[in-house]
Amino acid sequence: MDEKKAQLIEIVGEGSVLDSPEIGESFSLDCDLSPPLSPRFMVKPRNADEVQKIVLWANETHTPLVPMSSGGPHFRGDTDPTAPESVIVDLSGMTRIPKIDRRNRLALIEPGVTYTQLQPALRKEGLRVITPLLPRSNKSVIASLL
Repeated sequence: MDEKKAQLIEIVGEGSVLDSPEIGESFSLDCDLSPPLSPRFMVKPRNADEVQKIVLWANETHTPLVPMSSGGPHFRGDTDPTAPESVIVDLSGMTRIPKIDRRNRLALIEPGVTYTQLQPALRKEGLRVITPLLPRSNKSVIASLL
């Protein structure tokens, strides 16, 4: 087994590291000017601790990371691997909403939270978030606000 893959499996678990050729196909649909590059791996961390370990591992191994928090399709070049041997960090599984503070009008959310998850949680507290015009159901709130 590839040493990098083994190290990633140690961080996030075996089912959360993908290395099949199909993961690169979804990125070749982008209409960007740069030629499409396939990522080496896609990892799916479950919490902030695993993300931190992935970033430390990437710094040690000089591996480029590409964060992704929304579901596909990806057409704007924001999730295109632009360096060889890149690793996609799929944050879409991190969907907790740890805190909604009505008094300060604040919501603390993880990167994979979508508008369809956030709106009902805020509604219970009498709050709402301004949304872009017709966001995709799998669009990450954080990615769209950035």
